[in-house]
Amino acid sequence: MRPIETLGKWAMLATGFIILVDVIMMGLAIHTLVGLTDLQSSGSGPNLDQLAADVVITYDLALLWHLFFLICVYVVNGIWIYRAVANSGLIYPDTKRIRPGWAIGWHFIPILNFWKPYVAMRQTWNTSTRGDRDMDARAPALLKLWWTAWLITTLLGTLSVTFYETYTLDGYLDSSTADMLGAFTSIISSIFFLRIVRG
Repeated sequence: MRPIETLGKWAMLATGFIILVDVIMMGLAIHTLVGLTDLQSSGSGPNLDQLAADVVITYDLALLWHLFFLICVYVVNGIWIYRAVANSGLIYPDTKRIRPGWAIGWHFIPILNFWKPYVAMRQTWNTSTRGDRDMDARAPALLKLWWTAWLITTLLGTLSVTFYETYTLDGYLDSSTADMLGAFTSIISSIFFLRIVRG
């Protein structure tokens, strides 16, 4: 069994960093939303959608940086999840257990990514916190809240892109609203993930 304490500290540091970035992004989304609302209340015109696109350009650049930071955090946390799942498999070997590679891989398989990564975390939690507990026993509220916040964040991100791609003022308004709410639920999900890593 490989120790994960140091890796856990890195995961907590990375997650804390993304919480800070999400707070900044939430503030930028609110700022963009206010700018777009002011533009909408100023009247209508043939160039209104173009003016709206000009308002969101700074936010778009910030989103690119956010995506870069998010990928870095996902890599660090993915390594921690992989190692935690591998260790739990050594504590309580079972052929029904989700393997470490699939604990990460399920995130990339449509439809199955709604619950399979959660199952891997539930099995790992049950094995790591109470070795005598069935790995498929009910999960504590902490895991359920973390996964629910994660799913809501993912849904809001998808909605944001869908709204944005209308390239209209209304679409930008809806996209900014979804981004603001998504940043909030991401912060909640990250806080729960910090508690999971601490065990």
